[in-house]
Amino acid sequence: MLTPTQLTAISQHLKKSGIIYEEVHHELLDHFANAVDAQITNKITFENALLDVSRQFGGPVGLKYIQTTQSQAMNRQYRQRLRHYFSVCVQWPNVLQTLAVVWLLYTLIDLAPNMMTVAYSLMVVAAIPFLVMLTLTGKHLWQFFRRERQLAWSLDGFTLLSKSLSTAMMFVYPNLFVYLGMMTPKNTAMNSVEQGIYFVMSCFIAFLCFAQVNLIVSYSKSTDKPLSHSF
Repeated sequence: MLTPTQLTAISQHLKKSGIIYEEVHHELLDHFANAVDAQITNKITFENALLDVSRQFGGPVGLKYIQTTQSQAMNRQYRQRLRHYFSVCVQWPNVLQTLAVVWLLYTLIDLAPNMMTVAYSLMVVAAIPFLVMLTLTGKHLWQFFRRERQLAWSLDGFTLLSKSLSTAMMFVYPNLFVYLGMMTPKNTAMNSVEQGIYFVMSCFIAFLCFAQVNLIVSYSKSTDKPLSHSF
């Protein structure tokens, strides 16, 4: 059984090797601890056992590769979750609520006085998941500074933060085109083609916000339970 000091040494070794996400850190910490403990029982010193186990994982390069692989897996999981929420939206009886939202979006766009109103409204809605994630990331960092967490970043949280930022930025550039007059002048009514384009964009952003908010709610529960080993 490793001592708290030895576990801390393994944790520091992982951090120096470039492991920055707490989920990856804790998983590797468990693997390292078991492997090092097994070698110590064979009359090998802790320092030599730690170096040997690190070599078995490929050293810093191998550990960073594991972290990259985990990050890619998290991105795939994110896409799978989006497909899951899409299937939820089109299943009975949820499809009735989905159709009601679609009809509401169509009506609001049809009643909008000009393109700028729609563009700014979409940008505000698209920014909501990012602003919420920014707040949760701040909470996570605060827990890190209070030593309730060993690492400042969560792989799940960082993935959601980057995806929600991408969603928000998706509507910044169209708004710039509108504002600069490269599309319909900002104070004039939209034509039918532009209404159709913004209607599709509105449906897309509504779905992304619905899915991301649900994912953020799940992530927020983890911020109340810091992944911190007691050593």
